[in-house]
Amino acid sequence: MDIAISYVTEVNQSLNDDELNTVKENLQKYIDLEITDDELEKIVVPLVKSSDPFQRIRDIISVGSEPLSDFSLAEEKASRRRRTHSWSASEDNRLIFAIHHDGFGGWSKVAAFVGNGRTRSQCSQRWHRTLDPRINKNNWSSEDDKKLIEAVQKYGANTWTKVAKYIGARTDVQCRYRYLLIQKHEKNIKKLSSGMKTKLVSSQKLMKQKKDPVAVKTEPATPTTVSDESDIFLVDSEPNFFEFNISFEEPISHDVAEPQWRNIFDIEDSMSLSSNYDIYLQ
Repeated sequence: MDIAISYVTEVNQSLNDDELNTVKENLQKYIDLEITDDELEKIVVPLVKSSDPFQRIRDIISVGSEPLSDFSLAEEKASRRRRTHSWSASEDNRLIFAIHHDGFGGWSKVAAFVGNGRTRSQCSQRWHRTLDPRINKNNWSSEDDKKLIEAVQKYGANTWTKVAKYIGARTDVQCRYRYLLIQKHEKNIKKLSSGMKTKLVSSQKLMKQKKDPVAVKTEPATPTTVSDESDIFLVDSEPNFFEFNISFEEPISHDVAEPQWRNIFDIEDSMSLSSNYDIYLQ
């Protein structure tokens, strides 16, 4: 049921308690085969404003007993590394189905049910770092960021399990990625600030020369170069250049969902990750 509700809240976080209880009650009836697909949708889709969560639930319930065939050797070679292929929706559904039928701890049995060459370690990490509905996938608030920085200062930047435990409801991968993103953002701000100061000093000198013609005349006259003309044109044509519309490739925003995740082992090579909701653990 937690998985089902997490799918619902992913698409609609504005449900009030009564609406959420109605959804829970009817989902339970559906799982217990007390109501049909059509009856479920007539009741809950108008509340949730989407049928996607219920399609995902149907896909999990309808999982077959036969494990997926192993990842072929040709596909393994194409992926450049053995068994590092991203998790598919079918694999996720089988993993969730197996966990809810066999419980935790028996990861070898779960991996065998999933099939496709998945190992017990891969299945465990996929659940604990991505699929577990208790993971907080909401946007990071300013308070969350402060707490993250506080945790890193306390435990260090290489103890992400401890940092995640201190934060609560966030995975070690989420915390590591967020911290690296904050650091990159701060570096961008410092670079921009330095550039703005240089431009400000140059413009102040030019403006002072315009306001003090006597001072300009007392200096030896020099021919205007292309560089000088470019500088003057910049000031004359951009009188309001101090009003910047600052933007970065990856802004630290508390109103926009975080990017998606790539393979956690590739995170240092690129900060441009593709959803806040999917971590492709290999």
